[in-house]
Amino acid sequence: MEALRPRIERIANDLLDAWETEDEVDVIDTFAYPLPITVICELLGVPEQDRADLRALSAALMVPETTAEAFGGLTTWTQHLVDTKEPGDDVITELRHEPNIVSTIVLLITAGHETTVQLIGSGLLALLRDPAMKRVLADNPILLPEAVDELLRYDGPFSLGLARTATTDVVIGGVTIPRSSSITVSLGAANRDPSRYPNPDALQLGRDPHVAFGHGIHYCVGARLARIEGEIAFETLLRRFPELVLADEPEWRVGFIRGLASFRVRPKP
Repeated sequence: MEALRPRIERIANDLLDAWETEDEVDVIDTFAYPLPITVICELLGVPEQDRADLRALSAALMVPETTAEAFGGLTTWTQHLVDTKEPGDDVITELRHEPNIVSTIVLLITAGHETTVQLIGSGLLALLRDPAMKRVLADNPILLPEAVDELLRYDGPFSLGLARTATTDVVIGGVTIPRSSSITVSLGAANRDPSRYPNPDALQLGRDPHVAFGHGIHYCVGARLARIEGEIAFETLLRRFPELVLADEPEWRVGFIRGLASFRVRPKP
């Protein structure tokens, strides 16, 4: 993952070149979305001409009304890609003959880029609403790895949580959850638990570890890549546009991944 850092930096800078001549831009459409989708496509070896289709399918996956249809479409699209793409220095070429290659790639696409889109979008929004923290990070980019973790705790993309089944009776908060019950573990609530994070609704560096990436055997295998992309995204944004300001109230979308549909900013005053 660390070997990808220079390439991710180039992608981020190329995307932000277009902001230099704009009075107002949509962060999601012009930066937060294309950065991770470009990275994941290059990792997988997705040809340039197929990336627009992937973006459309991925976006449809995040809308509850179209999730099932889009999942089937993405699976078909992925199978076709595996069957037809030319060999190269990429993940698909390396794993082409593995029995679960299609489901693995679908997982990489859905979990490996959409969540990072919202880390960048929601994280930048949080910084714009906390000018003091924004200034600290602009002046001290060495703190960005720590800041990325705090932004994930503060407003992570998978805050609605995970579906689980209780394997035994368990008491939480004075309530007994019977064995075999279906439950949802809210990562967002855990990350703002005041008994673990004092003043949880404020951005603050130096906190205890969060659970935005899950825990234990279910810990996100893409966590390192997400952190690197977040670090590079915020460093590049704050370095090139230190006076970046919110242009309008953002538009949140409905879906199982918390995030922004639209987020307009002014790169320069």
